[in-house]
Amino acid sequence: MYIDLYGWHPMTPTIHKVLVHGAALITHAILPIGQLSEEASEARNKHYRQYRLHFARKFSRVDCNRDILHRLLLSSDPYISNCRQRQHKKTEPFSKEAVNLMIANPPPIPPTEDDRDSGRNMEDTEEGDYEEDNDKEDDDEEEDEYDDGENDDKQYNSN
Repeated sequence: MYIDLYGWHPMTPTIHKVLVHGAALITHAILPIGQLSEEASEARNKHYRQYRLHFARKFSRVDCNRDILHRLLLSSDPYISNCRQRQHKKTEPFSKEAVNLMIANPPPIPPTEDDRDSGRNMEDTEEGDYEEDNDKEDDDEEEDEYDDGENDDKQYNSN
């Protein structure tokens, strides 16, 4: 179908692998397609770092990589992984109160005092307005922090 529709464009190697060999891979694969994703290999980076730090020889780059590879092969072997005893967590059922909290519709959140004082609804406020108000308050606080005491002398000298 690809060749019929897009015969004018050369097929890339990736497209060729997926379209031509994809069906054979799916039918003959031992693992499901979901386990062949990149996420699993990205998660192994944590193990790689741990194995390099704690279980590899560090005086030779070749020996270090060999030790890491052997450890990764051992930890990824399905037979060895299934021999390992799984730690079972003790689980208890949720209490009736907790189930009711999860199922019940939450009550509406009442407006805060700040919303009432300003005389406007938060839904009517745009994000930019809120940020500008905060910037003005921050500027007032900065003026108080950097008061160098010039006004204090005038206050004491007027007596």
